[in-house]
Amino acid sequence: MAVVKANAYGHGLEATAGTLEPLDEVDALAVSAFREATVLRDHGVRKAILILGPTVSNHYARAAAEGLSLTIHQPRQIDELAGYAHKASAEALSVHLKVDTGLHRLGFAPSEIPGLVEDLANLQPSVKVSGLYSHFHSADAADLASAKAQLDRFRSLVADLERRNLRPALCHIANTAATLRMPNAHMDMVRVGGALYGLNPSHKHCPLPEPILPALSWHTEVVQVHEVPTGAALGYGHCWQAPRPSRIAVLPVGYADGLPRNEPREVLIRGQTAPLVGTRSMNMAFADTTAIGNPPVQPGERATLMGTEGGNTLYCDRIADLEGTIEYEVTARIPASHRILRACAGESLPSGSGPL
Repeated sequence: MAVVKANAYGHGLEATAGTLEPLDEVDALAVSAFREATVLRDHGVRKAILILGPTVSNHYARAAAEGLSLTIHQPRQIDELAGYAHKASAEALSVHLKVDTGLHRLGFAPSEIPGLVEDLANLQPSVKVSGLYSHFHSADAADLASAKAQLDRFRSLVADLERRNLRPALCHIANTAATLRMPNAHMDMVRVGGALYGLNPSHKHCPLPEPILPALSWHTEVVQVHEVPTGAALGYGHCWQAPRPSRIAVLPVGYADGLPRNEPREVLIRGQTAPLVGTRSMNMAFADTTAIGNPPVQPGERATLMGTEGGNTLYCDRIADLEGTIEYEVTARIPASHRILRACAGESLPSGSGPL
């Protein structure tokens, strides 16, 4: 199962799903919200889709019509499913029960699951329990003891259901980290997210195997250059002052485009590192290009926010370390914005598309 939630971790939902669907290795896709699933159906994606987040009951009929699978994680949904099933026109609706094995986010207690499977069996053929799943909280940690405890709880539940002849066809718990590190967690299906995009679950404890590299490159261009004297302050709040005569490049990208407002960040220009300085604006940022050799950086030159440039790399592991976050956040917060144009490998951006 390929996880394409959050706009495919910032890479672009429709294009990513369209690339993944033809692959024999991908049996299904996973999204977070009903709207994401319907967007994929509207764009011609026909493979199975599991919605990992909550879905309100007034979407049940369309979910059934579109062949979507819903996550059922709380008692109220059981009553809503019963109401749906008793409608004369109800089409078969596929559901996966979510069990809480320790993350304490969404899901039923393991002890509740057998009774729920029996109750939902009475709603056939309008409701079908297609799957049962859980989610790890620390499969990317140095110590896998707690992840193994979660797996033991889940496997024990699955064995109990099998003894009662209640086991759903698809039982799954492995996320990207567990897919890489815990083969005995693979079960009927694995849910791979970050690895699809070349993102490490944890580059310290759970790095991706070589030769997997990040899929996303992100570029903009310099729109203006200022030569400022020692002590010159710039940007909102004048939070940064030039420690020496400095050459400052203005970039047309800011916190509305996925950059953090204040955390450290770098770009590559001519393959050399230029730190972002000052407070980022909504749609603008400053790069200190003083250390980049002659000729001076000029408007129109490319600045790489993520990717490779001139033989050097600026990947999410470095960016996440600078910001004190995880790699998934770095790309997932890049919005599906009209300002940010996306192109798949081998495609060209539209002519006259501007600096973003």
